[in-house]
Amino acid sequence: MPDIDTYRTQDCLPSVSGLNASEDCLYMNIVKPAMRSSTRGGFNSGGPSTQQNKLTFIVENSMKINKPIIAISIADRSNMRGFLNTDEMMGLGQMNPGLKDQRLALHWIQENIAAFKVTLWGKSAGATSIAFHLAAFNGRDDGLFRAAIMESGGPVMYGALNTKSFHETMYRQILGELNCTGSLTPLRCLQQVPAESLDIILRRPAYAANFKPSLDRDMLARFGSVQLDQGDFVKVPIIIGCNSDEGTLYTDNSPDYFIPTFDTLGTDHPIGAPYGRYWQQFMAYVGDLIFIAQKRKTCETWARYGLSAFCYRFNAIGATSTWPRGLIYDQNANNWTSRGQYRVPSWPAYTTQSPKNLVFDANVTSYLERDDFRNEGIRLINDYHFLYCQ
Repeated sequence: MPDIDTYRTQDCLPSVSGLNASEDCLYMNIVKPAMRSSTRGGFNSGGPSTQQNKLTFIVENSMKINKPIIAISIADRSNMRGFLNTDEMMGLGQMNPGLKDQRLALHWIQENIAAFKVTLWGKSAGATSIAFHLAAFNGRDDGLFRAAIMESGGPVMYGALNTKSFHETMYRQILGELNCTGSLTPLRCLQQVPAESLDIILRRPAYAANFKPSLDRDMLARFGSVQLDQGDFVKVPIIIGCNSDEGTLYTDNSPDYFIPTFDTLGTDHPIGAPYGRYWQQFMAYVGDLIFIAQKRKTCETWARYGLSAFCYRFNAIGATSTWPRGLIYDQNANNWTSRGQYRVPSWPAYTTQSPKNLVFDANVTSYLERDDFRNEGIRLINDYHFLYCQ
């Protein structure tokens, strides 16, 4: 089993159900292969202590294939504590402190384990955070990492990358509820509020998912889509991809949406109540808008600059899913099919002439697909991404 150097069980507040959390949270967990000598050593919730984020499994598997790695998970401030981006914070030079927690940790790693090559790896908000470091300070390369792996997130923010004015209204409302509005130093007043009292407010729907990174004209100098277009990013190899049907995270039973059409989705696979006939179309459109379009733009950009990008799509069926087993959707053949004997093809780098994803169909097989499905609609999204996901 891997060795764990003081694994912390506390994440940063606000806490998530079932997790321990504290304001004393800015730690790193270091997991290394056993019997080897040591060397120097969702923006709103979650953290490295959750079961799915612990790194013991990946380190143990690296040992089994004789390619041992050291894995480090980083805790950072989230929600309002990590992204209270207001005029007051701008004046203090403290915009996006959650991202700066990460940046400081990356510097610490370079100072203490400089003999190792660092690859960043994250999913969802973690993947987006990595992309922010690729573009940080107008794409300045500080030598903090040599490669990056991004799962369901990338350089184009999956929601609007707001300016500081977006947070001002929520900040003023919270100050009022905690009797800090009349204070000469409202931020200091807020800092003295018991953590439990503040978290009761931050768990409300109006605040629970709305404190996110903002343009600060410094670390986040410009929109990610603009920096991709202008080549202002750290030029390292990447792996990037997303999941089939990932739009289901953000959709409900909405029968009035007709993009994309069924002929781009394949067979009209039967979906039971309470979902409407057009739910699959709407789900696919939202998935394109939030995940697939920006992933494709990133892969195309890396290819345009002659950089190594290995792009993928996870097509696995979750353990609790009621979706029929043995069926996968072949984007190129436009139909549902079953694959035969398990195989893993060679994974080519993404190129402008041959843009391909490796499809990880963990339930059946793995195969290559040409990454040009729903091309016209996805191109439209990327051409106008700045209107929604900058």
